[in-house]
Amino acid sequence: TDWFINPKNTLTASFLFRYGDGDNNTSILYRDFDKNYELTSITTRDEQETETRPSYEYNLNYKRTFDKKGQELTAAIQYQDSGENENSDYIESVYNPDGTPGEIPDLHQRSLTDETQTMWLMETDYIHPISENGKIELGYRGTQRKIGNDFLVEEFNDSEWETIDGLTNYFLYDEDIHAGYLIYGDKKGRISYQAGLRMEYSHVVTELVATNEINDRSYADWFPSAHVGYEFEGENTLQVSYSSRIKRPHFWYLNPFVSFSDSRNQWQGNPNLNPEYTSSYELNHIKYWDKSSISSSLYYRHTTDVIQRIREINDEGVTVARPQNLAVRDAWGLDLTFSTEVTKIWKLDGNVNLFRQITESEQYGNADTYSWQARINSRVIIFKDVETQLRINYRGPRETTQGRTQSMFYTDIGISKDIFQKKATLTLNVRDIFNTRQYRYTTEGTGFYSEGTFRWSSTQATLTFTYRLNQKKRPERQQGGGGGMEFGG
Repeated sequence: TDWFINPKNTLTASFLFRYGDGDNNTSILYRDFDKNYELTSITTRDEQETETRPSYEYNLNYKRTFDKKGQELTAAIQYQDSGENENSDYIESVYNPDGTPGEIPDLHQRSLTDETQTMWLMETDYIHPISENGKIELGYRGTQRKIGNDFLVEEFNDSEWETIDGLTNYFLYDEDIHAGYLIYGDKKGRISYQAGLRMEYSHVVTELVATNEINDRSYADWFPSAHVGYEFEGENTLQVSYSSRIKRPHFWYLNPFVSFSDSRNQWQGNPNLNPEYTSSYELNHIKYWDKSSISSSLYYRHTTDVIQRIREINDEGVTVARPQNLAVRDAWGLDLTFSTEVTKIWKLDGNVNLFRQITESEQYGNADTYSWQARINSRVIIFKDVETQLRINYRGPRETTQGRTQSMFYTDIGISKDIFQKKATLTLNVRDIFNTRQYRYTTEGTGFYSEGTFRWSSTQATLTFTYRLNQKKRPERQQGGGGGMEFGG
């Protein structure tokens, strides 16, 4: 809801509640061979998972305008409180080569995961014009995130459930990030330019409660950027730019606890991971027409401390994958993006990225790959206040540090309807409608070679209802309240 304090001061408050639940079934098949490649046994491991995901979000926004055109001050505070509860049941069965039950009795296990997450976000931005086209921008953004992941594993023995101590733990993740930035930009004739500097301080603490393993890390970084553009006649713009950024490891990458769902192929996080740092150099061209645009970008990106998933075999013959900072990556490419209004009711946009990528690792060698990826998105208004969206995604094969990944293709579709005089929206999203999204890979290391296929949960349908209090629907909304058709990658 909006509160117009006076013509120059506006306060906006909003609340968002989300709730999701689902059932996921996973089946793993193992075939064991002897040294003569004769099949000796077949093992299946089936998982049935149920999960619930409640989420609460509170927002307070402030906007202050001034007499001077373009001068503006904004501030925002956001608080999120979410959780995820997962219960999984496992049955592992061993069969003879002919498919008959083996002598080993079935193994029954179960796991319970209770995850809680809270996050505070505070930010403020100020824009101060200094000339007709020149301006200075400065701001601050701070986040505080706390995550607790309580994991319990039990096994059924002698008519009762027993806790498996080595697979049970409580993981805590505490993250504080503070960032400030300063940007100056101006335009002289056909030439525009912008220079900026951003400083970020990060403090991350992880803890395994049962084993009292604490990892405390902090780092401060500076990120400069610069852009110079030239406008030609005929709605043509050419721009040269430099930017730098940081990519922090996901909290699950930092959890040193061993995963449980696949007993022969396990995952273990690394609390000593460093973030990745990337420097980007780009040459961009943009061409505009009345209802269309196309942009092309030649780029070079240099990344240090690249995080790689490295698979190794432990003493028990189990493959364990761990993330490690092992490599330097260089990427060159051509990125093409287009957008067009085919008719008044049909909009089309897409992207194609062609690239070469070289990853250098002293320990595991180099990976040199040529590949491409593409996306096309179609929006059609079929009736009044009814919009459909179709998104097609493709990712080409590529070489990795230890092997190769195969191509991936999937399609998402959605339909939304405004109701209650556009105060509410009802949205139906269907992800991977043809059930083709799967991750296929080959991995080779010391003493092993493996081929695998990971398939996300099968085709999913999500129905969302969004009601706006004293607010109109925002056009072309890209993110946020759950009422838009958002397709995850």
